Amino acid sequence: MVIILGKYFGLIGIIGALIPSVLFTSAWYHFKRLHRAGILSTQNIYIIIKNISLAVFVGFLAFQIQNILTIVNWYQLIIGALIYATLFIILLCVISKTFRTFLLSKIKDLKIIKVK
Repeated sequence: MVIILGKYFGLIGIIGALIPSVLFTSAWYHFKRLHRAGILSTQNIYIIIKNISLAVFVGFLAFQIQNILTIVNWYQLIIGALIYATLFIILLCVISKTFRTFLLSKIKDLKIIKVK
């Protein structure tokens, strides 16, 4: 698959062929092994898969939004990267309750803002 997609689409095809295989192999093997060892419960695995799916969805949304930006110099590249990262974090905060909880706990640990 890597060779075929690489021939037709170049580097994008190679990356596109490698990402699903690495993700599915890693997820299948490591989750199964950790579940057998008793480290992860079935509920924890579902939560992890849900959060990974949300992160991929948010990344796709942010990628679609960044197509609006035209980058022709370094200044625009830096601004575009900041906008992309900010959109990713905002969308992930809106969609994922686990990420919000994690972010609030880290803010409490830093004692930057008083959070109830």
